[in-house]
Amino acid sequence: MRFPAETFKANGNFKAPKTADVQPGRPPVSGDTPALISGRDSTLALGPLSEVWAHRYEALCACLAAGRRAMVPGAHSSAVPAAMWAALEECGIAVSFPHGHGVGLEVRDYPILVADTGLRIRDDCVDEPADLPLEENMVLNMEAMVFALGEASVHIEQSFVVGAAGAEPLVEQDRSSPFIPA
Repeated sequence: MRFPAETFKANGNFKAPKTADVQPGRPPVSGDTPALISGRDSTLALGPLSEVWAHRYEALCACLAAGRRAMVPGAHSSAVPAAMWAALEECGIAVSFPHGHGVGLEVRDYPILVADTGLRIRDDCVDEPADLPLEENMVLNMEAMVFALGEASVHIEQSFVVGAAGAEPLVEQDRSSPFIPA
């Protein structure tokens, strides 16, 4: 596998060319800290996670599950990141930015899943609160991450469809653990 080197989050001694070869059993970093890549959709681990980073990843899984439970028709978009934050705080995570957005005509579309700022979406035709209510069949993407500069990062992201009985994954994807190549 080849990955752009700038995607690597590793120990501070990591130096790489413009791309890096990733081969099972040969992490492209020195030291005993596994390199973690926060990808668009999940975390790629080049070795087993330490206990600390495994806990952080499990916290992100709980965060994603809480956000999914909050995605119900009629709930305001700010309810989703609020539920995500509550799950992270229960796990002792204080630094992150759990958020999300709609997927529609644009890759990042309304509603924006962030805390209510009191701002409005306004132009010559529209004047609505930015904290939009969720509607059935909206496609929403959620993500959260935890990182330590120069050490590692973990990231989780998934898209869901808001249904009458709750949110369902747009595509089934196992996010229960980081991807570790064989």
